[in-house]
Amino acid sequence: MTDQAAPLNDAANDTLTQVDFTTEELTVLLRLLGATLPQFQPLELTDEEREAALRALYARGVITADVEGAFLIDPSAAILATAGVQARIIVQLDRPAQQIRDILYVLDGLLLRQSEPMTGIQRFQILDTPFKLVTLFSVALNIDPERLNAPNGESLLLTRTEWIALRDAPPSKNYESESLWRALTRPNAVVAMTSIVIQDGQPQTPKDVLMLGHPDGGYWQVIFEGNAVTAHPLDSVGAIQALINLLSDES
Repeated sequence: MTDQAAPLNDAANDTLTQVDFTTEELTVLLRLLGATLPQFQPLELTDEEREAALRALYARGVITADVEGAFLIDPSAAILATAGVQARIIVQLDRPAQQIRDILYVLDGLLLRQSEPMTGIQRFQILDTPFKLVTLFSVALNIDPERLNAPNGESLLLTRTEWIALRDAPPSKNYESESLWRALTRPNAVVAMTSIVIQDGQPQTPKDVLMLGHPDGGYWQVIFEGNAVTAHPLDSVGAIQALINLLSDES
């Protein structure tokens, strides 16, 4: 069950399975399944709107009705719509400069991406090869093939107070965090990822990574843990690998 894809400026949209739902359709489908999805706010539909969404889902083959009028849901659509309760890891990928937010669901043997290519449309894509995941992260990081090197600088350990001070004012001359400050104030890309592992149905402590593209190439990876802020310079390969690690239980 593959719909025609709406145009999307993202090289990762060449997927084996891609399905778009309107907000009304997804609201109805989730209620039929008794499921929810992170970052999706279902609508309060009128009877007429619900019937219209049901007809649209029926026409597309997402749902059918048996002889007694009970609805049957296509198994592929059910997997997509229930990813939020089946996933063992849920990752939120934010690209604030591009105003894009993706949700990645790690299921057993399946990696699923949920995005909103346009207002009122929820897109589900199965990323069925490592290349498609790498492509997604490469686009998010705005990787420049001519500048793949790591930025100058050494790994840093800061307190939250020191991080805020660095964010709000330039460091003193020759200060060791100057390279990080440049990436923070003039980033080539900003990517934030939050990973949550689900164990026995319960979400564990989130893991957060902020990736800042340095204007001269490469990235600073910033990790927040309590009052500690650690920052590491990475080349492009290292930045992609750091994001991929958040999709692992061992990250």
